[in-house]
Amino acid sequence: MKQFKEYPATHSMSTAWFAIDDEGKVAILNFEDNGPIPQPASGSQTCCESLIKNGLDESGGFKYRSYTDEQALAMFRENPNGFEELFGNSEYFWGVVQIDISRTDEFLKIVEPLIHEKYSSIICYSKNLGIYSFTINKYKKVGATILAGLKSSGCIIKVLEEGYFDYDFIDDEEEQSRLSPIPFVVYNQEYGHPFGDLNKVYSPEMSQFTEGQLTDYERRTAIRIKGRFADLAHIQPAANSPFDTHEYLDRVDIDGQPYYKMRLTGNTDEQAYVYDSLTSGLKTDHSYCEKCPLYEKTHSSYRYASYVRGWEQGNHPTVATIGVDTFKFLVKHPELKQKTFETDIIQCGFSSSLYEENAKRAKEVGMENVLNHCKYYFEQVLKVFRPYILIIEAYNKDLLTKVYPHSGNSIEINGELYPFFMADAIDENLDQILEFANKPYRGKVIPKVLSVEEAERIGVKVER
Repeated sequence: MKQFKEYPATHSMSTAWFAIDDEGKVAILNFEDNGPIPQPASGSQTCCESLIKNGLDESGGFKYRSYTDEQALAMFRENPNGFEELFGNSEYFWGVVQIDISRTDEFLKIVEPLIHEKYSSIICYSKNLGIYSFTINKYKKVGATILAGLKSSGCIIKVLEEGYFDYDFIDDEEEQSRLSPIPFVVYNQEYGHPFGDLNKVYSPEMSQFTEGQLTDYERRTAIRIKGRFADLAHIQPAANSPFDTHEYLDRVDIDGQPYYKMRLTGNTDEQAYVYDSLTSGLKTDHSYCEKCPLYEKTHSSYRYASYVRGWEQGNHPTVATIGVDTFKFLVKHPELKQKTFETDIIQCGFSSSLYEENAKRAKEVGMENVLNHCKYYFEQVLKVFRPYILIIEAYNKDLLTKVYPHSGNSIEINGELYPFFMADAIDENLDQILEFANKPYRGKVIPKVLSVEEAERIGVKVER
């Protein structure tokens, strides 16, 4: 049961993700804003209901969702208000209809102008059954014309209910009675849960949605879970994916690395220490930050959670991306996902509220001067993982080559020579990049999950 739920802001920050198990079945993981939340985040911060209706594509136009006939029929009931709902006097219609499939071409020709209308879309849930959803503003000329065409054509045989898919509130009896069945297992993260895992709250009676029904983009961004959803009462994605942490989780330092005590995926309450792969590296010294030109100007330290930042996208990374948009990079190049870690040449975690002030101060003292001090932290990250190559953005290249010796497409950092590639030239160099990426890992081996017993052997004080 949710506790201390805040409305409306907290719920609006919830995120939902597709997940795939070892059988290729698809579940929806529904996270609260309290985390831990997997990274890199999907392109849009979406919710469970939006995933079911739109998938990850919330753009306008015409698109297909690949539900089976059985699934589409189960999700949408006939609307008791029927044609009155569609052709009545309300300003908008957003909902689902079933058409005479022998007149599909006629229907699509009538609604075609919606494809070119801003904020409009048409979604086909079942071509075989003729189930479509669309949005119409009846008081705009184009909307009125479309509705008049649909009404006179008679190609719509049923108006369906849009479906209520907010499984975040399945523990509310009144809300639960309104829910429509879906072909996904649903896991919800309880608000304020001390371990941040997700509990199974729904299992479909119909045939379950499979990986093959996802779009290519959705498959690339889905979370892979070991095991079968049918067997897993709760899921701890942080144990097998990089994750965004939150302050309420209890962090401990183990061998200089940050870990969180969490409940693991499965059916028991087994707990373990999970490595924080988004703040990996070595613990930093605040006193060193006090000598930074930015600190001298602002009289405040902006170190990121007291750790050097090396955001791993998979175990044992061999490629460093520097200042690169991680999500776009990994979606476009999924073959590199398990091979990379992200870092920045300036390691400070600026407060968003002071970002403009810090940018102004950095300009005053000169970014080259800032880097000459802060490069210590950047070099520590490279020492931990010892990548074979760097992938960098143009503005970072300009700064790095002012501070470090370089020749051609190689740069020497802390006595190590690194070949580098520009982020906008990956495609033409992909074979060469993969050759480096697939070399054996040569950095520090950091256990991702430590049992309570293993942590005790290392010297962590564990309360039982």
